[in-house]
Amino acid sequence: MNWKTVIADIQRHGQMTQPQIAKAVGCSQTTVSELSIGKGINRQPNYPLGVALLALLEEVKAKEQAVA
Repeated sequence: MNWKTVIADIQRHGQMTQPQIAKAVGCSQTTVSELSIGKGINRQPNYPLGVALLALLEEVKAKEQAVA
């Protein structure tokens, strides 16, 4: 999974900042930042965080389509 793309898509479709994403999925902004650049220990999130990020992506895409 390319988490950099997932986070970029959440930011684009949901108009969300990294701190907002972190709060929505229950992690730190540092974790979101590291995932978004593929850096450090957090290149791959743990399973619950990965699921939460993918769910958030689907949620923001659905909201964007509902507005369009």
